[in-house]
Amino acid sequence: MKYLTGVLCVLCVLCVLCVSAVQSYADEYAADFLNIGVGGRALGMGGAYASIADDGSAFYWNPAGLPYLVKREVTLQHTWIFSGLASHDFVSIVHPLPNMAGVGFSWIRFAVDEIPLYPELPGTPDERKQDPNLRPDGIPQDYFNDQENAFFFTFGKRFEEKIGKDWRYLTIPFTLSFGGNLKFIQQSLYDRTGTATGFDFGSIFRLNLNDLTGTTEYWGDVSLGVSLQDIGGTRITWDTPSQHVDRIPFNGKIAFSYNQPLFSSSRILFAYDRDSRYGGREHWGLEYGLNHLLALRAGLDEINSGVFTLGTGIQVSKFKVDYAFMSHDLGGTHRVSGGVRF
Repeated sequence: MKYLTGVLCVLCVLCVLCVSAVQSYADEYAADFLNIGVGGRALGMGGAYASIADDGSAFYWNPAGLPYLVKREVTLQHTWIFSGLASHDFVSIVHPLPNMAGVGFSWIRFAVDEIPLYPELPGTPDERKQDPNLRPDGIPQDYFNDQENAFFFTFGKRFEEKIGKDWRYLTIPFTLSFGGNLKFIQQSLYDRTGTATGFDFGSIFRLNLNDLTGTTEYWGDVSLGVSLQDIGGTRITWDTPSQHVDRIPFNGKIAFSYNQPLFSSSRILFAYDRDSRYGGREHWGLEYGLNHLLALRAGLDEINSGVFTLGTGIQVSKFKVDYAFMSHDLGGTHRVSGGVRF
């Protein structure tokens, strides 16, 4: 217990320091495909998921959620975004380990195919204005692709402890989990390739309020989450003559959620996240669940200047499907993810 308390204190200090740090905007769009988000449930809740993260998308939102999965899970998602101009996919495989631990392997892919490449224009603007033969004919000389991939290896461990376990009259059980990602990023644009290795770390603290009040059913669970992404800044080095480097700045997430049981085996879940990257963005999410079979969701994601989200989820036996709609200036996108637990 003393060890866990010490680790938690250090984590909190790191979070305060990192979240309050001044962020750089110079590389705001470096590996921007990693800002799109994965998982129909999380996206339907506006991305407010760092204190929940109990499915195959845990690696993305908070790797500390991985050890809360008690069964193997495979999760898939394929999406056409921006009116079909680009495709976005992710695959995640999670495997529980003994002693409340878990390991996972995940892949995110973003691609834009058949980008036209036009020849260099001859002459000067004035010469092209005078001579129609120097003007472009609008026919590309070639096509190229934009391919962006990120591979994640995730490990997490969960602890069950008690506050005041040596006290005579009151002990309060809680769970505390830690998790981390080792990730490899590869981007290919035309004939150039950029690569990077990055690290993420997270923690989740969960407490059932019934253990504080002495009741058995009325109150729900409180969860606090911390997720530290791209610790130290992730550097993408390109194979250009100048060895150009793009830097993904650090992002610190602090998160809170409350899961309240209702009547007739239903519940309502409220969640809030705040990012530190790019000046700070907030995420709000709400989920109503009925008997572990049906869920209705709504959220607000400020990462794109106020994106509202809607979603639903269905689970039958070991299969589940989650749908999310996200508004966007370039057109709303529909995300569907599916998973199986076995």
